[in-house]
Amino acid sequence: MSATFSLACYSIRFRHRNERVLLPFDHENLAGVRDFFTAYFLGLSAKTVNDTETQKLLTAREISVALPTIEGVIITGEYGIEADLVDVSGKKPKYRRRKNQAQMLPFYFRVFLPPQTDTGFLILQRFGLLGVRTILCSDLRREFSQQYPDITLSILPELPEGALEHILGRGEIRTVTLRRNTLPADLADRLELADANDGQVDLVVRAKHGSRFGALMDKARDVLNQKQYAKLATLIEADGFAHSRLLIGVDIGGKTKQVDLTDLNRLRAHIDVTESVELGRDGFPTFQSISSESADVLDGLKSAIGYDFED
Repeated sequence: MSATFSLACYSIRFRHRNERVLLPFDHENLAGVRDFFTAYFLGLSAKTVNDTETQKLLTAREISVALPTIEGVIITGEYGIEADLVDVSGKKPKYRRRKNQAQMLPFYFRVFLPPQTDTGFLILQRFGLLGVRTILCSDLRREFSQQYPDITLSILPELPEGALEHILGRGEIRTVTLRRNTLPADLADRLELADANDGQVDLVVRAKHGSRFGALMDKARDVLNQKQYAKLATLIEADGFAHSRLLIGVDIGGKTKQVDLTDLNRLRAHIDVTESVELGRDGFPTFQSISSESADVLDGLKSAIGYDFED
C-alpha cells in the first residue's frame, strides 16, 4: 500500500489552574505567549530533545514565523530496538540499525494564535498511523509550565468545518448502531445487576455484502448542507427503542470509520491530503504543498469558531 498523509487538527486554549473560564490570548496573565511559542519552536530547531522514558528524539527545521502563524517541520524518531534495513532492489547488502540509532521522520506543523479570541489551533501532519502529537505536546507543556506556572495549556482534538462532509464524501455507510445507555429494568433484574446504568443495549444494522445505506447517506448530506447538526442524532429511529446515541460505520477503502452523530466532538478528523500534496525526492510532501493544504484546513477551523478577523 502506498503511503498516506493526513492533517490532524487540535485546539489551543488557556485557563487558570483549577478554573474553567478560558483566557483570551491578550490576557495580562498571558503576556508574551506568542513570543513563547516562537522561541520554543526556534529553540527546538537548534537542539534535539531526548525523551529517555519513551526513547524518542525531537527536533525541528524550516521554522517560519509570520504571527499569528508559526509553521515548520518537526523531526522525530524512536530508538531502543534493532532492525534490519533491506535494499528492495537487492543490489546492496542490508544494514542493521542498532539500539542507539533512530530513524528520523519529518512531520509538518502549523500553529495559529490569533488576537481577539480565546482559541488557537495546531495542525499536525500524520504519516499513515504515525504522528508527533504525544512527544511534541508533552515537551511543549513542560516548557510552558515553567514560564506560566499558574496557567494550564490545553491542546485537544478539534473538528474543522467540513470534516464530516469530507468523511461521508469518501465512503459508504455500511453499519448503523442505535445505542441505549441504560438497560431495561426487567433485563437488568434478570442479569442481577444492581443498576440499569451498569449496561447498555446496541441495536446494530449491517448492510449485506455489496449493499450500502445510500438513502441514509443522502439524508445526512442534506442535514449537513442545511447546517442543522442537531438533526443528525435522529436521522433514523426504531419504534419502541429510545436510543441515546446514533453511530454510523463508514467504509473508506475497506476500513471502517465509526462516527458518533450525537456527539461530533468525539470525531477525530484526520483530513487525508495524500492526493493533493506534491511529494519530494524523499517521498514526503514538499513544504510548500502541505503548507497550502494546511492553510485551507485552517480556514475551516476559523469558520467553526466564527473567527473572521484579518490575520
